[in-house]
Amino acid sequence: MPGVALAALHIAVALGYRLSGSIAIESDPRRGSWDWHWQTLPLADLRADLAESLWYLHAQPPGYNLLGGLLAKLLSDANVPLALWVLNVVLGGVGVALAVDIIRGATGSRWCATITGVVLALHPTLLLYEAYPLYTHLAAMLCVVAVWCVHAFVTTRRESALVGFAATAIALILVRSAFHIALIVPLLAALAFLSQRRRTVVMATLLCILPVAVCVKNQALYGVMGTSSWAGQGLWRIASASSSRADLSTLASTGVIDTVPARFAAFTPPAELRESGYGKTSDIVILARDDQHNINVPDIGRTYMRSALALIAADPLAYLRNVERAYAQFCEPSSRFKHVRDGRQGLGVHETVYSDGLYGASWVGYRRGSLVYFVIPLSLLIYLIAAGTACGRRPERWVAWARRDAPVAIAGALVAYIALVGSAFEYGENARFKALVEPTFIIFIAIVTQRSVTRGWDRVTNRAVIERDDASPGRLQER
Repeated sequence: MPGVALAALHIAVALGYRLSGSIAIESDPRRGSWDWHWQTLPLADLRADLAESLWYLHAQPPGYNLLGGLLAKLLSDANVPLALWVLNVVLGGVGVALAVDIIRGATGSRWCATITGVVLALHPTLLLYEAYPLYTHLAAMLCVVAVWCVHAFVTTRRESALVGFAATAIALILVRSAFHIALIVPLLAALAFLSQRRRTVVMATLLCILPVAVCVKNQALYGVMGTSSWAGQGLWRIASASSSRADLSTLASTGVIDTVPARFAAFTPPAELRESGYGKTSDIVILARDDQHNINVPDIGRTYMRSALALIAADPLAYLRNVERAYAQFCEPSSRFKHVRDGRQGLGVHETVYSDGLYGASWVGYRRGSLVYFVIPLSLLIYLIAAGTACGRRPERWVAWARRDAPVAIAGALVAYIALVGSAFEYGENARFKALVEPTFIIFIAIVTQRSVTRGWDRVTNRAVIERDDASPGRLQER
């Protein structure tokens, strides 16, 4: 019941902010528009020929543009953002309810689950990214659903829950390129370990055909074995973050890197690179525009990828320093990402309480982003130490722990994975990456904290009981 009530609270708060005009997906005529974002195809193209648009799409996985295309078929351009907001708010409420259920099951504490549920229901990141017409909130809620499916399997032993976990994980790969196609390997390994039926693994394997087919299609059309052709330019941004233009020119003149990355920033409009050898043309509408869906972008991406790897190899320590700086940006409150600035101002003190109070952003400072900089590695370390202490060197205990605590382990793995990807392969929009796992991170932190406090309290009380027994008259007479 608390989960349902907190879901209703979240929906009511989101609706209240919208009615008051504080947060509205349409308030920013640019960022509130579907067509403004690089990751999305124009609604006119999706409405005119959805199948062709998705077939020739190489910049992003097709999942979110498929959703936009279906909405475009049903609604006018002006109503698509509103429909996305409604969908996001409902998903946010569902995510809050599922989070309460996960925490209650993992800790046995109704108070911990309820308090964390309140924190999530009122969280500025959820409220702001629900009013942000990109895939961030959808992916964040899919992460919560994935963890809940494993929790449902552990508590009910229903194989259908594992199929739901597999379907959700595949949906993540098809929606957000940060979830790499290689994740199907640990996914199938986890299912084989947890499942008692071969049929479940077979069904999951069949589901994996979908993202694999997307990669094969991209390889056949563009020579890109992945769900996105932007990987090379993204890696270049982090690899070259601390390099001056003069340094890059010197490296290009000596043949260490290509001349194009030395002269042009990543994600430069393809037309500006035409004289540098990227002059392909296409009759396909989405491939002909001068944007990051252009037919030349896959070739451009390969050039930037090659130069990024060469730059990292030439000075790996500089790359690691860039990663540390990117991690600090990753740890900044996601509610302070530049694209949600207008909504953040609408939240006022509400956002400040979370960012400066709960996250400590104001006194930790820009160099570390927020307390999250320390909390992520510390919480993962505490969790692993607790598991190691409980299981020791006995393999059967590790197996039993992995089966019993799989939801918490997967939540921690998701947080660690996105922290790594969001720091090692991106520079400049890292805080937005954190929003992908913000709810999952809070779930994981709540569980680890509650267990640590309970374990510490039990040790203190047990020690007090032992000392009291030792000081009893009977014990003193025995001595």
